[in-house]
Amino acid sequence: MTTIGSTPFQSIESTGADVATELPADERGPLTYLFDWFIKALSDADSACTKQGVFGLGLLLPLPALLTALCISFKVDGKITWQWSTIFVLVWIVDAACLVFCIRAIPSWPGATKATLSRTIAHLAINIGITMHHVFIALQLDGQITWGWIWVFFPFVVTTLPEHATLFTIVAWAQMVLLAPRLDAAVLWSWPVVFLPLELYAMGSLVSCVYYTPCSTERPPLTVAMASLTACTLLLVAPLGLLLARLEGCEFPTSRPLVPWFLLYGFLMLWGFVVALHKDADILYGAVFAARGMRAA
Repeated sequence: MTTIGSTPFQSIESTGADVATELPADERGPLTYLFDWFIKALSDADSACTKQGVFGLGLLLPLPALLTALCISFKVDGKITWQWSTIFVLVWIVDAACLVFCIRAIPSWPGATKATLSRTIAHLAINIGITMHHVFIALQLDGQITWGWIWVFFPFVVTTLPEHATLFTIVAWAQMVLLAPRLDAAVLWSWPVVFLPLELYAMGSLVSCVYYTPCSTERPPLTVAMASLTACTLLLVAPLGLLLARLEGCEFPTSRPLVPWFLLYGFLMLWGFVVALHKDADILYGAVFAARGMRAA
């Protein structure tokens, strides 16, 4: 088996929840592999100091997305005059790392199974499509190309949906289909109509937190339900509501819709370092990070 980064592992056992990875390292996508490594490192850490160190490394994972979103808001507000290709520099770094991972993960030994080969090639194709999608967005915003937005979004749709037809992927696909004609001024729908897929997804996530999380018998239902509701509100509902208000003409900085994300990030930072001191830290960490539905492909 090809080793990517560190010794691959076949399963992850998280205390308080049965969290298992069925796929070897070669058959996992780069972000899934990184997520699994993070969970295993937390589980294997034998001291509060080590857990805090691992958790601190984990907090670096969402930073490229957060900082890129912040730079985009500054660009829209005219606070910076960088080219869009410069604003996306962290995106290019992440895309390059994912592509290198996928290329290295393609098995080269004679005994590689057809399933392993097809899955690793599929991951490579998906990441190539996502990278092209990001490149086309930057070129379109910089005025280097003048395509219709549906063609800018096309690489993401055509490579991601057939292989990963998850609920979130379908929502993202539907959102791009509605957003493209609005950006091209082919339709004049209101922004709440344009963002209907994300609105339905956010409401569905809230309903899921309310009705399904309390059914858990492994952790205190009320605690998990409140944590899930808070995270869902800060991650989806509040930013989307603020974004729609901004697009509909409310006068406030474009960075304001990002405030809930940074609040959630700060809460996770404080929570993670404090929980590491608790005797049941593995269970409490698992309550947040062991949900397989939060994993990226």
